[in-house]
Amino acid sequence: MADPQKFSYSDYTVGWICALPETELVAAMAMLDEKHSVLPAADPHDTNTYALGRIGDHNVVTACLPAATTGKVSAATVAKDMIRSFPAVRFGLMVGIGGGAPYYGACEIISSRSVEGQEEDPEDSDDSEYNPENIQDIRLGDVVISLHSKTSDAVVQYDFGKSLQEKEFIRSGGKLNKPPNIVLSAVSHLKAQHELEGHKICETLSSLASKHPVNAIKFQYPGSKKDSLFKSTIIHTEGKKSCKSCRGLQDSNLVKRKDRPNNSPQLHYGTIGSADQVMKDAILRDRWARKENILCFEMEAAGLMDSFPCLVIRGICDYADSHKNKIWQPYSAATAASYARELLLLISGQGVVGMNPIKQSI
Repeated sequence: MADPQKFSYSDYTVGWICALPETELVAAMAMLDEKHSVLPAADPHDTNTYALGRIGDHNVVTACLPAATTGKVSAATVAKDMIRSFPAVRFGLMVGIGGGAPYYGACEIISSRSVEGQEEDPEDSDDSEYNPENIQDIRLGDVVISLHSKTSDAVVQYDFGKSLQEKEFIRSGGKLNKPPNIVLSAVSHLKAQHELEGHKICETLSSLASKHPVNAIKFQYPGSKKDSLFKSTIIHTEGKKSCKSCRGLQDSNLVKRKDRPNNSPQLHYGTIGSADQVMKDAILRDRWARKENILCFEMEAAGLMDSFPCLVIRGICDYADSHKNKIWQPYSAATAASYARELLLLISGQGVVGMNPIKQSI
């Protein structure tokens, strides 16, 4: 839909950043209630290309990382240019896909330790992590939302730190700047609302399919039969495109999980791990998941630390192991974007306008 009026750079209060043009950016643009015309260049040094529009009460500016250029440095550059060109942006959303850390039981964690050849230090043990009731069943298509707690940060840069002789790697570094209270309050309200009524992701995806039939098949649910979780010790067979040979006799290399009652994606709130390299090691994944309570791994959020107050929203497209593929990427990008849309619809437009814009300190 064409915009009924002309907008300026100072009219956009929400910044939406994504990394992949063919999935994450398409999903973000599909969430718009109204599409706005492109504005003339505001700064000759700004190399971003923006998609402009409205979601609910909010004018949203969306920028995608350059093609084939992912990672924290690229994300930081995109955020810096966005803030400079759009001085009225109050907060950001980092929306896209990520690799899930499936907490699937003590037996798998123990087998991982045996492969590492290390014994658990009694001082590091925590009986609560072996309680099945504390294990989060994260599956492909689910959505992870960055949220801090008393004991965990919303986002941790797990590859930044130092190694001491004869001691393990010690993580250090900054924290992701928390989104403003109006966003955190909306997250809390949405959690309560979902407990009572359930989320609207499936409804939003259905609407997306009818409004954008060209992408209907691309963003549809791939099916539970394509959601296979391999045991941590099983490495993808080198040179094979599919994982058929990795499954073992009678799927003995797969983790057996109970069927869910329906295909509706589940929402998980907690810590997201960010680093410069793609996580493709199941044993390392499990180690960091235990150490930092990480639910999801990605590569961009660390670039926004201390500079771009945002909420990170990730749709789970793989299990951060050697069996990665792209089958779930479009659907997972859409589930993450759908959550972001639902959140924005809950936030008061007047409340956002009354906030201070993000300072141009990056």
